Amino acid sequence: MAVRASRAGRSMVGALAVWLALAMALCSCSIGAQSSPDLLDLPSGTPSGSVTQRPSGVPLTVQVYLLHGDRLERVARSVSSGVGLDPVLRALGAPLRADEVARGLRTALPESASRLSGSLAGATANIAIPSGLDRLSVREQQTAVAQIVFTVTADSLATDVQLTNAGRAVAVPDGVGQLVERPLTRGDFATLAPAG
Repeated sequence: MAVRASRAGRSMVGALAVWLALAMALCSCSIGAQSSPDLLDLPSGTPSGSVTQRPSGVPLTVQVYLLHGDRLERVARSVSSGVGLDPVLRALGAPLRADEVARGLRTALPESASRLSGSLAGATANIAIPSGLDRLSVREQQTAVAQIVFTVTADSLATDVQLTNAGRAVAVPDGVGQLVERPLTRGDFATLAPAG
């Protein structure tokens, strides 16, 4: 019996020694407290202590359709990232750049289009009609709506566009000048499609 007790005692002492060695090894790897904080150099213009700022994200390249003569022409524009249709609509509503004007490009969208808004419902983009669209000639309304349809369907999951006012469908001219209240596709404006 004494032999059995001494074996049990030795294995317990051995286990205790292993645990003690492990505890010592872990304690020797710890990081001690700093004597003073490390200061970080923030880029100029960044408010210190600000945690509510969001990074602007990576700029997106968006395909926007402008007018060249009586046809649409695709132009690439860079915009900051955003949610939903916002980046696409901001790119479309942005003022013409000097290089676009120099190439003879123009927009049929009224000035209020700089604040376009919309949302995606399935494959349909519901876009709030820009104020002033109804004061344009029928031909300019057609080309403005074509710009919206081509741009939104190029840069989103939308396959068609419904123009709305306070959430209700609005009648707008299709590519042949007929007033329609249904969602419009690129096919409705085939005569305005980019050449080639």
